[in-house]
Amino acid sequence: MKRSWLIHGLILSSAAAGALLVFTFLNDLYNLTSGTHVVPVTSTGTLWNIVGLPPSPASLIDLIPYFSADPLLTPHYRPFLFFSVLLVTAALCFVQAYGLRRNASWALYSIFLFCLIDFGGQAVHLARTTVSQWPAIAAAPTAFAGFAAFLLASKRMILKVCLDTGCAAALSRGGYGDFSLMGEEQTPAAWPRQPAAPLSNSLADHPPPVLGVPAVSAGELDDHPTLRKSARVVLWGSVACCSVLLLLVVSKPLFPTPSPTQFDLYTRLMPSSLVAALQYGIVAWRVRRGPDGFGLGLACACSFGVGAAGFVTGPILFLGLFQRSMPALADTMPSLKPVAFLVLAFIVVNCGIFLASLRISWLARFDTNRSPTSWALGFAFPFVLLIVLRAMVFHWLP
Repeated sequence: MKRSWLIHGLILSSAAAGALLVFTFLNDLYNLTSGTHVVPVTSTGTLWNIVGLPPSPASLIDLIPYFSADPLLTPHYRPFLFFSVLLVTAALCFVQAYGLRRNASWALYSIFLFCLIDFGGQAVHLARTTVSQWPAIAAAPTAFAGFAAFLLASKRMILKVCLDTGCAAALSRGGYGDFSLMGEEQTPAAWPRQPAAPLSNSLADHPPPVLGVPAVSAGELDDHPTLRKSARVVLWGSVACCSVLLLLVVSKPLFPTPSPTQFDLYTRLMPSSLVAALQYGIVAWRVRRGPDGFGLGLACACSFGVGAAGFVTGPILFLGLFQRSMPALADTMPSLKPVAFLVLAFIVVNCGIFLASLRISWLARFDTNRSPTSWALGFAFPFVLLIVLRAMVFHWLP
């Protein structure tokens, strides 16, 4: 884990946690005034599964049950206290991101403190989960089934403990590069001398070097080998995702035929699949000739949302592929294993798209020909589209 990537990742995670807390405040406030949420609570909870993983001031919310036994800390029963906690925590997240951006020593110490808070809180939750799940684990027919049940119940706790431990270790040794938590002053590595060049006012011609990442000028950006490989991953990954979504749309026989009392899975998934296929098609169209700000932002948003949902559903689908079909339902309900396999492949491809699109955005951050505003509009596009479509559905339905 490179030091520059760690610090910038923590800045991004703190800012994202603050933005999500502010959006939660607006979403719940709108629900109190109108009776409906702008976005379903399950959607924000799914995003929080990813945004809340890195250490940030949002970890302070997990400490509330240890200091207050009041179960009514909700927007309906304690609106002032609930919204105050959200806004104060969001402000702390933005302050933390600003401090890390300015290389402030207090921000480094505080993020290390949040790592310890996360580690202690998740360790307590993991111990409680182990105690509560032990009867089910002991009653499982096989050791593998018991271990799988425990892993599903505690996967986020285990991942967060490992992530907090890694962040704490990296910050203790590296810090900002010239300042570390261990009190060791580090001397930056000497950069090779470059031949004299005429002065230029363009930041893209002479980007400042960043520790761990070579500087890439605007003229060399399109010829950078890592950029070309990552662009191909985004292009062909988006094409593959669009193909999988269209295959799910036309593969109605793969889904079970519902009775009047059963859940119609195909009807529920088809509109979302068509909208998602349109978005991945836009990504493939925009990045086919090279990195594009709007396309990269849209690719990051789509793959981020799929990764957040796949963090919850992926292990369940993976274990479901190894389970035998129930004989009683073999005649009335076809196996969902082909659909589960396509969904798993879709999730895995999106992980590659997310990493590749982030890498391109990182390399192109000093290129003046690619506006960050275009990237931000692309990232916000699927979330705004979700809100608009949801409002249209509520308006048209009786």
